[in-house]
Amino acid sequence: MKTKLLALIIFGFVSLTACDLPIQPNGIKVMSVDISETEISLAVSHTRTLTATVSPTKATIKTVNWTIEDSNIATINSSGLVTGIAEGETTVTVTTVDGGHTDTCEVVVTTISNEELWDESQDYLRTGTKTIDFYSLNDFHGSTENISANYEPGINKLSTFFKNEKAKNPGGFVLTASGDMWQGSADSNLTNGRLVND
Repeated sequence: MKTKLLALIIFGFVSLTACDLPIQPNGIKVMSVDISETEISLAVSHTRTLTATVSPTKATIKTVNWTIEDSNIATINSSGLVTGIAEGETTVTVTTVDGGHTDTCEVVVTTISNEELWDESQDYLRTGTKTIDFYSLNDFHGSTENISANYEPGINKLSTFFKNEKAKNPGGFVLTASGDMWQGSADSNLTNGRLVND
């Protein structure tokens, strides 16, 4: 009987020392806690949610409490939801119930959010897909209007082509050019046709 008891004690000691997690009468103890962000920024009346990760993942008691340094700047509820109250800076602290481990996150509250700066007329760019047509020219010569005997009709046709293509996709038309895009003197550009990007 003594031999079996000794073997059982030795086995239990080896099991405990081989495991990195401290075993207490009430289960696996918490070792640390980390907040998902070190700093957040939000506008007045806007919200952000913080997440606390308790380690080890198999800890028995993973409950945490959220507190905030200045509730006049922002508030936080038991789920980690931060709400901006007034412009300023404050600090959120999360504390584990088991062991009292803590982590902090700086909170910056502003009066204007990035969303409020967004031009609502461009909302279609936020979601879905956008087609962009790219066109490229290399070495552009001649005039774009038939105003002289030396008129080059190919240039006019090219200009008309681009005009029509831009009309098909006005918000997604890109024309690039390299080489002699404005070849000739300033006077010839003014008298023999408008510039390509007019």
